[in-house]
Amino acid sequence: MSLSELFVPTVAPLEVILRATFVYAVLLALFRVFGRAQQARHAGFDIVVLFLVGTALRKTIVADDESLTSGAIGILTLFALDWLASLLTWRNRRVSLVLEGRPIQIVKDGEPIDAALRRTRLNRHEVREHLREKGTEDLSRVRAAFVERDGKVTFLMRD
Repeated sequence: MSLSELFVPTVAPLEVILRATFVYAVLLALFRVFGRAQQARHAGFDIVVLFLVGTALRKTIVADDESLTSGAIGILTLFALDWLASLLTWRNRRVSLVLEGRPIQIVKDGEPIDAALRRTRLNRHEVREHLREKGTEDLSRVRAAFVERDGKVTFLMRD
């Protein structure tokens, strides 16, 4: 590979930016719809899926261009979009609700809320797994539990 092949892109930089933006938007929507329960689980197969998504999308973003320039433009675009999304969600509550959603209450007064568990695709066993991380398995001690916007499960315990 010559020096020019290493740095001179074969795909127009604007095309790489548009491809990366499209991929970012699609992934953001998919993780908004499917991601919260997956973040709460972190099962091995979920990590494999994330790895494969990244591998599969490389060609989608830079096509057959193997230049360092196109790779750098794609990565810089993704980081810029992530920074922009972070800024917008920090400054605007409506944008935050659209992009990140709301916390979902999954336990109230020691009783799991089945509809919320279905919505988050968590089962009672998984709720107890998260509760054991807090040093107990007794749901009756839980005043409320939530799947937060980032997928973490938090518990508010009785006194």
